[in-house]
Amino acid sequence: MSGVEAVEAFIAQQRGLLGRLEAFVRTPGFERLCETLRRGGAEGSEAWLAAWLIQPAYGLGQIPLAMIDQPGGVDRINEHLLRALTNPGAC
Repeated sequence: MSGVEAVEAFIAQQRGLLGRLEAFVRTPGFERLCETLRRGGAEGSEAWLAAWLIQPAYGLGQIPLAMIDQPGGVDRINEHLLRALTNPGAC
């Protein structure tokens, strides 16, 4: 694979993630995660949450967005956010 092909593959992967994110932000699951952050004092954190969902979360062992379709995935993400809010060094 050439350098250009590698970059094109990366861009395609990012587009796929952003498409999944765009669909997820319109769901009750995304609103639930936002509400968890608001209750923890993180007002206006929707953009931060969107960016976090498509980056590796080492405490979860994968990109959080990859978990949303798994059974209990949104619950696990929510629990992780709660831990981060109450003990930031633990995540």
